[in-house]
Amino acid sequence: MTDFTVQGNSDLVYIVDSSKQSEPCDAFPRLETLSIRNVISLEKICHGELMPNSFCQLRNIKVEHCDKLKNFFSFSIASHLSELQEIEVTDCESMEEFFTMGRRNEVIVLDQLQFLRLTNLPKLRRFYSEAEVASTSDTPMSFFDGKVEVPNLKTLELRKINVDKIWHNQLSLMPNSFCRLRKIKVEHCDKLKNFFSFSIASRLSQLQVIEVIDCENMEDFFTMGRRNDLRRFCSEAEVASSLDQEKRMLDTPMSFFDGKVEFPNLKTLELRKMNVDKMWHNQLSSMSSCFQNLTNLVISDCCNLKYIFASSTLRSFVQLQCLEVCNCKVLEEIIRIDDLGNNVELPSLKKLLIEGCHEMKVFIFNDKFNVTRREIDINISKFWLQQLCLQIEAPNLKTLELHKMNVDKMWHNQLSSMPSCFQNLTDLVISSCCNLKYIFASSTLTSFVQLQRLEIRNCKVLEEIIRIDDLKKNVELLSLKKLSIEKCPEMKAFIFGDKDFCSGNIHNFNFPSLEIFIVFECFEMNIFSSVKASTPMLREMELDFIIYDCEGDVNITIQHIHENEPTSPLGESSMDADDWRNQLLLDSRRRIINKILDTLKRHHPFSGPEGLKELRKVAVTFEKKIYTCASNQSDYLSRISLKMLSLETKSQDISLKLPSCLNKTQADWTLEDLREFFERR
Repeated sequence: MTDFTVQGNSDLVYIVDSSKQSEPCDAFPRLETLSIRNVISLEKICHGELMPNSFCQLRNIKVEHCDKLKNFFSFSIASHLSELQEIEVTDCESMEEFFTMGRRNEVIVLDQLQFLRLTNLPKLRRFYSEAEVASTSDTPMSFFDGKVEVPNLKTLELRKINVDKIWHNQLSLMPNSFCRLRKIKVEHCDKLKNFFSFSIASRLSQLQVIEVIDCENMEDFFTMGRRNDLRRFCSEAEVASSLDQEKRMLDTPMSFFDGKVEFPNLKTLELRKMNVDKMWHNQLSSMSSCFQNLTNLVISDCCNLKYIFASSTLRSFVQLQCLEVCNCKVLEEIIRIDDLGNNVELPSLKKLLIEGCHEMKVFIFNDKFNVTRREIDINISKFWLQQLCLQIEAPNLKTLELHKMNVDKMWHNQLSSMPSCFQNLTDLVISSCCNLKYIFASSTLTSFVQLQRLEIRNCKVLEEIIRIDDLKKNVELLSLKKLSIEKCPEMKAFIFGDKDFCSGNIHNFNFPSLEIFIVFECFEMNIFSSVKASTPMLREMELDFIIYDCEGDVNITIQHIHENEPTSPLGESSMDADDWRNQLLLDSRRRIINKILDTLKRHHPFSGPEGLKELRKVAVTFEKKIYTCASNQSDYLSRISLKMLSLETKSQDISLKLPSCLNKTQADWTLEDLREFFERR
């Protein structure tokens, strides 16, 4: 047997019980995978003596919800687990250790262990215990205490573990342990105060990913600090000796990464819910290799941060490809200028997401060098800022997402003088930016030649996507394939302006690649553009979930729809920000409508595009009705499912009552029947 799974057994106390045998038992010598789930009475995996080769081929251990299990194996078994590669233990409330030793000098070597994930083990404080050594819960313990070697461990994840300390100071006696570690994730370990000793840090040359989430008492990553929350990555061993020194430490912003530690192979860094004041020390620029391979940076809910980078540190982030900054309540800018001698650039950046940073008004800001008051007044409200001789360039940026930002204007008017700045941007998503009145000035469009997808959602005062500011240039987005505009109640047109002015001065409104055009609840949008726009690839458009053919000119199509099928709000404008409807994406609603439509097709014969459109209107009307009155998302889905089930059941009943000589189609529903059916409660 190579795989053994036990699940949902409430009576099993031992997996192997050899206590009543006269000789040791040879248990599972060929077993490779052991999986135990919801065995609530399990106290031990093995009870009694076993032969040394028991479990010797075991590679994977996975244990979940075994509330009485205290440990895995004794030293005699653990010392032969040379093939063990993965350990995953979750929700075992009595688990105290993995291995029980017999004597102080015994050491276990787990040569092949690569993955260790431990989740919600409230009594677990160490990886092993010595049988004859008593300890109290008040005694600080190290989880890895130098008795278990893991030379090939690559991933370590600890979540909701009550450990005081991860590494023992004597771990230096095992120089090979943890030297291949690539990922560390620690979450909700509230007793943990620091992370590494320098002896451990010095061997983490292959570390690529660090995630630290909600460790409320962590003070620092290296040595001991004086703080009650994590504010820096490395602290000095010396401490303040007077109240004045302590006050100075409290008032001085500390850098989380203070230039004492290098991570040349780190690829992903995520920091969430951290009380840090400053991310990087200004001396980071002298350690250009420190984060030379960092490609992904995620910073979320760091409520003391006012900026992410000083411009002098950017040379350390030449490989950064993805930057996500979310819910940093006092963040004012991403880059703060502290050095006028260098261009401000992130040459490898491909994706930028900024969400819920309500105090952020600019991407770059200069507060250190002489800038005239007029320049500051002009630029303070602009999201992308060109400052003096500096350039912010992200030539490889492909995806830009902005959510819940209080910005007034997206791009500086001088963007046209930096044509390479966004030359590779393909996807732009903007949502809940409630001060924006337009997205692009027409003069900036030459910087967006590769833009393929543009999605705008919940921008309450947005009036147009493109505002005309240059009479000499064509208005065109040559690569744009998908345009989606949702819940922008003041939106008048994609391009809006005086008709005589536009027709007399602009050569073309040209969107030759546009194939998908979606508009949802933009009740003031009665035209696409002030004059005729060229959209040769656009065959149909979707308005409030209904699909319409485009008859050559998209303007004529929109005008025709509004003349013949006027739409009106469904009372959603009064919804609270936390209403469940705000969390339900339009694509999710569209998928549900399509499923309703598939059901209707089975019970109503339709003819041609017009018949399908009428059937789709029935589906959309029904979905909107449920969407409006449902109390939550579960209620919304349940009501729709029950109605569809009722339709299927009623159709079957009608079919059974028909005489066998009649054709099955005579059991089909008419369009009026369906409308009446969905009107009923």
